[in-house]
Amino acid sequence: MLIGPGSLGMARARCFKKIDGVQLVAVASRTEARAQAAAEELGIPLWGTDLERVADTKNPDAVVIAATNDAHYDLIKWALGRSLDVFVEGPMCTNSAQAEELMDLAIQSRQIIEVGFQRRYHPTIQRAKEALESGQFGPLIYGECEFLWNMRPPVGAPDPWYLSQQSSGGMAVSHMSYGLNTLRYVLGDPAEVFAAGNNLLYRKPGQIKNDTVVATLMYHSGAVAHIVANFSAPPGFPSGMFKAHGTTGGFAIQIIGAPSGTFWNSEEQEDVPEIEGFDDLAAQCEAFVRALHGPEELLNHPLDSWRELRIIEGVLKSVELRTSVAVP
Repeated sequence: MLIGPGSLGMARARCFKKIDGVQLVAVASRTEARAQAAAEELGIPLWGTDLERVADTKNPDAVVIAATNDAHYDLIKWALGRSLDVFVEGPMCTNSAQAEELMDLAIQSRQIIEVGFQRRYHPTIQRAKEALESGQFGPLIYGECEFLWNMRPPVGAPDPWYLSQQSSGGMAVSHMSYGLNTLRYVLGDPAEVFAAGNNLLYRKPGQIKNDTVVATLMYHSGAVAHIVANFSAPPGFPSGMFKAHGTTGGFAIQIIGAPSGTFWNSEEQEDVPEIEGFDDLAAQCEAFVRALHGPEELLNHPLDSWRELRIIEGVLKSVELRTSVAVP
């Protein structure tokens, strides 16, 4: 069952539809017209705006939640209350208190929550993690991740939901979280953050508070990392690099679009091209389906979301106070 047939929700639905044994049984949306259009495109017989009616009619095994970020918490609670496994687009919710509650509920109900950060499923990202953890690059010294997007709506068009502070939770929650999820997967959790932010474009009432956030992450080992994200990059502006190096080597990976990059060590350099035909969006969907039927290691546990939201809250507190903040 798909809840929220926006562009990303539809992309996920198309992935699930291609998996053997998966049947999409219903579409639910806040607006009837969008639910109907999505159902017709996907060939789904049931659609509507009443979640209870739709779920009672088809009794699904799992739900795909791709609504606005501020709706995730209530929708996940609703799904867990019906003993449904959950695939939810990132972020899982908009603050760490909600994430902790949902994590506890999932444990109590023995239901799955997989959060839709697909980059962890890409072999190039996994290779970077394995190389760093195995010592191929030596001890970590520095990491860097940039997520600069052009998210400006066309002139005269209504604001999209992700520019609403209420609906999105803010740029750092809605957008920086994607880069942070990849960075944490490879480099681990920081102990302390120091950050700054600005907003020179989106100043209408109700719009996001920070458009650009730059954060330095400090690790117990003495390593440091740098992450920056915004919604205001000009069209075509280069972005999406994830880099890190240790004492003897490192990597630089393009993470917006199909990942590709370069790996170095003290003896050689290797260019890693795009993996033709590989889709990490689809790979994550396939892993979720396997987990519904038996043991499967999913890579975006609710505990990860709780940790990421704690770090982002520390980043935003640092922006506000203009001082470093410890991350418990």
